[in-house]
Amino acid sequence: MKTRRTLLASLGSAMTLVLVIVAWVAFAPTKLGGQVSYVIVSGNSMEPGMHRGDLAVVRRSHSYTEGDVVTYRHPEIGPVIHRIIGREGERFVFKGDHNDFIDGHHPVEAELIGELWFRVPSAGRLMRPLQEQKYAAVLIVLALAGLGGGAGAAASRKRSPEREGAPPQAAHTGGTVMQSITRNWEDGLATLGAAAFAFLVLALVSFGRPVTREVPDNVTYTQSGEFTYSAQAMNGALYDSAAATTGDPVYRRQSDRVDVSFHYRFTSKRPAEVSGSQRLVAELGDDSGWKRTFELQPEVSFSGGEFTAAGAFSLQEIGAAIEQLENETGVHNQSYTVSVVPQVSIAGSMAGRPFEDTFDPAMEFKLDPFQLSLLKDSNNGKDTLAPSAEGLSEGKRSETNTVNLLFFELGVATGRWVSLLGLGLVMAAAGVFILGAIRRMGPAGDSPQSVQAKYGLPVITVRSAPAPKANAVIDVASVDDLARVAEREGSVILQEMRPGYHCYFVQAGSVVYRFQVLGTPSRNFRGAEAA
Repeated sequence: MKTRRTLLASLGSAMTLVLVIVAWVAFAPTKLGGQVSYVIVSGNSMEPGMHRGDLAVVRRSHSYTEGDVVTYRHPEIGPVIHRIIGREGERFVFKGDHNDFIDGHHPVEAELIGELWFRVPSAGRLMRPLQEQKYAAVLIVLALAGLGGGAGAAASRKRSPEREGAPPQAAHTGGTVMQSITRNWEDGLATLGAAAFAFLVLALVSFGRPVTREVPDNVTYTQSGEFTYSAQAMNGALYDSAAATTGDPVYRRQSDRVDVSFHYRFTSKRPAEVSGSQRLVAELGDDSGWKRTFELQPEVSFSGGEFTAAGAFSLQEIGAAIEQLENETGVHNQSYTVSVVPQVSIAGSMAGRPFEDTFDPAMEFKLDPFQLSLLKDSNNGKDTLAPSAEGLSEGKRSETNTVNLLFFELGVATGRWVSLLGLGLVMAAAGVFILGAIRRMGPAGDSPQSVQAKYGLPVITVRSAPAPKANAVIDVASVDDLARVAEREGSVILQEMRPGYHCYFVQAGSVVYRFQVLGTPSRNFRGAEAA
């Protein structure tokens, strides 16, 4: 019964250690090399799915798509957990489920902390005090005290046989490492069981995942351009260059024709084949939404990532359109807007994938009865004369799938081979372990039948070993030596056998000679090992 309890205790300790390691791999925080972050919900922006005080457990992901609930790091307020509702180039657009507005900050993938794995309602309220240093210090002290107490208890259990007078491990002359292992069969079996469990977990995880995975392989590109304009003046002395140029106001009494141009560029991180069509127009409008379009350059095709569109409009023609509007409608505006708009449509391929896009920035002017002036702040703070827009060609590629093991990642294919090799080695070690145990108990000289046949001495099985006086136990090197002692003393050979334990004894007066075949001695066998 004691051997069974010892075996169960050893197996329990080994399995507990393996389960602790597995739990650590699954839930270790990123700051300690893991894949998980813990976020306390501090607002109501994700109701009704998440509430203030909930604990959100998020994990790193290899890809994030629209609809995922993701935590990102805001540069001013810290971690924010919201839902992805779209993308703008390389940036993600987020919105809280309970909000009626989108987030102002659009993070890139490097700012994403992880995707929601699961949440624990109200657990964040309990964890919030632990963020304070004084409570964290108390928790660390208690953890260290627990570890110290466990270590002390373990040391106490290891010293207990000495306090009870049990002899130290027998020193067998000519013994091997495997013999030592097979004698302590409970610990050996527990070690093999723990190793087999660890490799089995790795096998289940590795074979449960595909060898490759699909990950985003998005290619970003930029469409940009540069606007310029000029107008000849009747009195060139009004301008430094004898004419109105980009950035200058154009006075209606001095100029009529305004020449405009737009130089377009397409750039990408990967080689691309681009073609399409482009057209240049001027749009006259007012605050009510009325608009009149003047074509400056008809639609033409282009090929390549660069072209220049050019045209001109007449201020007198635009003034005539305004006069007609006011005469026909009776509406009089203090000013109007004139927008020069290149209308670009592109199509092509990048990284072997087709894509299409459009680009129609605007250079806007304010037109009043006296002048045409550039609206420099009409492009939401961006440079009106040098507009740009990022695009994204979405795609996927295959890469090796991995198993996360704390501080490193193991490929799934490698994990499969490692798990199978590990299980094979464990089975081989178990076989050697069993063969070693059988060999020590088999017909090679240690079995009762062999001893009786070889020496003609009776072997008597007893329930427990004799109880000698202190310092009266002598461990011999082999069963042959024990048999010679029995012949010399004219004594019989005693043996104690139980699951996992086998030992021979010879009683010679107050001295007991012992040869231990397998296992550890009985607790009631007291004495000291002889040199």
